[in-house]
Amino acid sequence: MSEFLIYCDGGIKGGNPGGRGYGSFCQMLDSIHPNVRRVVHGTKWNDYPMTSILAEILTATDALLYFAKHNPESLPCAVEMRCDCRWVVKHLMRKRGWSQKPHLVLAHHEFTAAAKPFASVRMRWHRRTNSVDVLGH
Repeated sequence: MSEFLIYCDGGIKGGNPGGRGYGSFCQMLDSIHPNVRRVVHGTKWNDYPMTSILAEILTATDALLYFAKHNPESLPCAVEMRCDCRWVVKHLMRKRGWSQKPHLVLAHHEFTAAAKPFASVRMRWHRRTNSVDVLGH
């Protein structure tokens, strides 16, 4: 079974909460030409104000949905995701310290649904400089 590596990063421009959420992700096909995708999340999600953590979770979800749609021949496969927010890694992998806030629980459910076509999804923290090197922000 193949394993794929996906980098993802989300953030917010403007006030936190309530600014405009954005993100980037890429599937690492080779280290020279990463295929970077940009997403815009807006200022609200399901009537909740956008936050930097929510933008990061939504970007990770978008990455899984995009990969499944554009690589159906690879499914099921294992995916390792790299993210520069320790809290998001803990929340999405349900490790100690995950949140019970309603909008983050809902975002977690969407991430879990997006992960269903995959054999496994692991998420690991990496330094912010890695996100900048790969994704450009």
